[in-house]
Amino acid sequence: MWQTLDFLRGLLILVVGVALLGWGLYYWYANTREEQSVLLIKWIVSLVAIAGTILLSRSAGPFMVIFALLGGLVLAVLWTPTIAGWVVGKFDDLFTGGSQEVEPAPFYSVAEGRRKRGQYVEALEEIDRQLERFPDDLQGHLMRAEIHARDLKDLPTAHALIETFCAEEDRAPEAIAVALSTLADWHLDLAQAPEEACQLFRQIVLQFPGTPQATAAEQRLDRLSNVAEVKAAKDRTPIKLKAGLKDVGLARDLSSVERKAEDPELTVASLALHLDAHPRDVEAREQLARLYAEHYRDLDLVREQVEYLLLLANQPPRQHVRWLNQLADYEILLGHSYEGICATLQRIIDMEPHNAAAQQARDRMTYVRLNLKAHEKSRVIRFEPKSGGKDTPS
Repeated sequence: MWQTLDFLRGLLILVVGVALLGWGLYYWYANTREEQSVLLIKWIVSLVAIAGTILLSRSAGPFMVIFALLGGLVLAVLWTPTIAGWVVGKFDDLFTGGSQEVEPAPFYSVAEGRRKRGQYVEALEEIDRQLERFPDDLQGHLMRAEIHARDLKDLPTAHALIETFCAEEDRAPEAIAVALSTLADWHLDLAQAPEEACQLFRQIVLQFPGTPQATAAEQRLDRLSNVAEVKAAKDRTPIKLKAGLKDVGLARDLSSVERKAEDPELTVASLALHLDAHPRDVEAREQLARLYAEHYRDLDLVREQVEYLLLLANQPPRQHVRWLNQLADYEILLGHSYEGICATLQRIIDMEPHNAAAQQARDRMTYVRLNLKAHEKSRVIRFEPKSGGKDTPS
């Protein structure tokens, strides 16, 4: 019985040892830095040397040491360069990154340098060379179109380049949206053509409905909805300004030159009308929430605007995190309860408990009480003079 168990245990150890040895040799063979055929020859010679040394040493009697030294010399000649190279290679990997292959990527620094020196044709040639190797690289296509639009003042060619890029098959929606949005910005900045920009944003909405790219394009359209006002900014007649006061730095009364503060009530009314027509305008709704908090100090109105933002479709999680943090800031500013503020921050944690935003929300919870105290109105303490006037020395 015991002999059988010992035999099975020895067999198991042998099988595991052979498996580990085989795996180690395979890994060595697959990741060797030298020729694999040379490595196989070294293994065969080493095996013959070891087996020959063992057999000759058993029958050599007093000459056993000589055969052992000869076998060790053969192994040393075979493996000393390999072992030394492995050790040196580990130190070399610390500075060179090792034998891991670096993913090839386009190199545009030469083109950027030529562009800065005004060598636009040479820069375009360098970009074309990079695009021949990486034809799907968005940065290269945008850089090439931007040189035509901004440097060569040739916006139609830039427009054609972007349209050609977007017409290619298998383009990612994100890349097409970025390219068209960039082209729309060029039409606004360089040609003051809001109609062209709106057309490009509509193209994004129609091509990728129900996506975050379409939502962002719709919001841009809301901002550019009144094309007449945008065009009027270009054709507006100059306004003659009155001559300013001389020697303002020496004047005692600056009331006449102080800038009048914008009426928040008029701003709120304007934003409300704008949001009735364009309810998806995120920037306007955030501004309205800020005015409700800072001017009206009405937390219910603030929360109504933030909750509307949170219900917008196709908004990334980071936007939800930002809006909930803003709501917590307003609640602290307006002196909301500790439990209510923590409930707002808990909504961030519930979204994704293990990400960085959740950890930041937990950290904020520990300082909510201190933040509430910091925003409390300080009491004004008045010191009344003592009756009897000044004290007289006795």
